[in-house]
Amino acid sequence: MKFNKVTHVIFDMDGLLIESESVYDKIVCDIAAIYGKEYRKDIRVKVRGTPEEDTARIAVTEMGLPITPEEFLVIYRRKVHEELQNPNLMPGAMALVRHLYKHDVPIAVATSSSKDTTKLKMQNHRDLLELFHHVVSGGDDPEVKRGEA
Repeated sequence: MKFNKVTHVIFDMDGLLIESESVYDKIVCDIAAIYGKEYRKDIRVKVRGTPEEDTARIAVTEMGLPITPEEFLVIYRRKVHEELQNPNLMPGAMALVRHLYKHDVPIAVATSSSKDTTKLKMQNHRDLLELFHHVVSGGDDPEVKRGEA
């Protein structure tokens, strides 16, 4: 089978470049536990990959938490700041990005995380981030349309 040459690559950040999905799951699970609730798998599926405002709304509604989505977000953001300061890179992420960079393939990151959260997560992986031509953080950009993946 013959493959076409790769001309451009766009990476998601969470779960592809960095191991953050399990950390997010733990954070929501911990918040649920505060209120004696369970963060079930069906809720995890609905939350995965959503902007944090949607995560808060879905988690509060689906688990019946006795707090508002805004209150959830305060706790959630504090825990994200504490726990996502140095996530591990996904296996093979650095090697793949370096390979594409070395072969002059334009590469970019597109994430639903805010700019501040992106900076926090990648602060210890600047060597990786510097290889990208563009990094788009859509979480706080009103021009980025949100939708189902």
